[in-house]
Amino acid sequence: LAWRMDRSSGYGNETSPMLGLRWQPLRSLVVRASVGDGYRAPTLSELRKPALSAGTQHLRYIPADGLPHPCRVPVYTVCLVQLHARVNERLKAETSRSRSIGLRWTPSERTSITIDRYGIRRKNGILAVNAQYRPDLYPDALVTDEQGYIVGMNTYFDNIGRTDARGWQVDAEQTLRSGADDRLVLRLSGHYQDRLLRKLSREGRETDFIAPGVAKIAMAASAHWERGDWTTTLNIRHTGPSTVFLTRPAQTFTVSNPIEARRRAPGRG
Repeated sequence: LAWRMDRSSGYGNETSPMLGLRWQPLRSLVVRASVGDGYRAPTLSELRKPALSAGTQHLRYIPADGLPHPCRVPVYTVCLVQLHARVNERLKAETSRSRSIGLRWTPSERTSITIDRYGIRRKNGILAVNAQYRPDLYPDALVTDEQGYIVGMNTYFDNIGRTDARGWQVDAEQTLRSGADDRLVLRLSGHYQDRLLRKLSREGRETDFIAPGVAKIAMAASAHWERGDWTTTLNIRHTGPSTVFLTRPAQTFTVSNPIEARRRAPGRG
């Protein structure tokens, strides 16, 4: 049982507890589990304004329907506004809850296998607000002039993100030679992520981030050979296949709805 205490200027004190359990039913088998909370105060850069490129006008189009105030520069069904950046004085810290359960099997002094299942849930994720497509979700981001017309849009950091990640981790080690001047150790490590959901807006739905180009499987293997004064190491890494998007002919990602189809990219090593 453990506690972690964080003290951050402007955010006071925060205590994060953690509980770990360990059970050894056999001499060669250990079962373990843990649950704990996490806490991260905003960094100095997040307490400031989001960065905007210098030397540009930063003009944006936002949907005109549903705006709480009339638009100063309407263009058909959209409203032309100026993009600005500001500091969010109400920014809060991120919090998380992590859980894990696993086992370690050592049938002999030369062999060990570890399997772990984990889950991490992060709340109040700090992200830059983008009200361009859904200004109704962020009324505080709209800027009005003295007559009450909408003339601009602010971007700022806010606690709008959420992440849910789950996966498996496997590690194995085998010692083939263990002499004083001749030692060979083989290691294999594998990671499989079956869930990665992220919420990037205040009222938006959770999006599967494994699909667009992120592989579920990653593996690494190594052979470490020590003989006399020499050490030789061989490392191999492999990433599993992933899904990628293809754009329509003669279009770019800046055009709305550019996706033509999905393709499965092969793994690589």
